[in-house]
Amino acid sequence: MELFYVDKGKVEEARGPLGYTMEQVVESGSGSTAIIYKCFKEGCTPKVIKRIAAKLKVDPWWKLLIQDQRVDFENGRLRDVDQTASLLLFHRTTDIGERLYLRAFASEKNVYYVTTMSGGQSFEMIREQLTARTTVHALTWMPESVAEVNAFAVHLNEGADKTEQIAETLREWDSLVREHENIKLRTYSSSPPMMYGVAVEDVWVHLELLTYKTDVNSRAALLLHSDNDSQRQALRFFSGKMKELYRDGKKRVPGEMPTWYKK
Repeated sequence: MELFYVDKGKVEEARGPLGYTMEQVVESGSGSTAIIYKCFKEGCTPKVIKRIAAKLKVDPWWKLLIQDQRVDFENGRLRDVDQTASLLLFHRTTDIGERLYLRAFASEKNVYYVTTMSGGQSFEMIREQLTARTTVHALTWMPESVAEVNAFAVHLNEGADKTEQIAETLREWDSLVREHENIKLRTYSSSPPMMYGVAVEDVWVHLELLTYKTDVNSRAALLLHSDNDSQRQALRFFSGKMKELYRDGKKRVPGEMPTWYKK
């Protein structure tokens, strides 16, 4: 059962007009003041928080939650009282993935970043967010044949010629590396394992999966966090594979283009 955290200010705001003391709130079924304190500091089950919400006439109960968890319910990412956060999410339609993606480059940790064909917006976000104490180990795709590029486009259901996009991605990375010495760039030529993946070492991993013929705004993603016991092993697995791909990658030679690329 996932624990949820109560926003103390929300409890005070709800109980104030009704005249409840904190002790009366707790007597709604939580047992003691220690339990409601636990909800603030350590998290409580939905069952406990529901009883508190019922006493305060707060409906739905999740309005008492801290902001991040409350937003999950408001946006429909969590629906059922006893539902835990899913490993699977559609990251482009949620702010969770976007926030984590941006925070990675300001984490002041080792970050492993695997990409295929990054767009210009991604590079601008990195420029805006990257801090000097964050080291980015970046990998970008450099396939060995046009046939691989075309097959990838078919998988994505994107009919446009992707060869120029790959070349432009390489140029953009070269430019970014010139600007930031804390970006270590390598290329890989094997089949892309994901659309993109970002791993903040020992903390969390966020992966956009290569789901077949899926609209860019609906591609599934995995979010794995070290704080979750059930996700920790999967985090180590995916993080380890990203590091292995980086080790096996080729150190980027600035300006080098695939042999098949014709300007």
